[in-house]
Amino acid sequence: MQAAEAAARAVTGWDGIDGLALAADDGDRVTFSTPLGDVAVRVEHREGPAAPASCGAESEPTALWVASLESAA
Repeated sequence: MQAAEAAARAVTGWDGIDGLALAADDGDRVTFSTPLGDVAVRVEHREGPAAPASCGAESEPTALWVASLESAA
């Protein structure tokens, strides 16, 4: 959900603590209520680049979350 909120804030410009309120989260789609209407963000999990989890550990794929605006008021 953090990726969805960051995307919604980047697109809408809302930066106050009360600018966005979670309205729904179905896993792939997160909807926020705003003073101007709802904003929906699609979130996708992708495999990121391989990196070691700690010093000396084998590299393994990392998690990458991609968020894109689906609709806005």
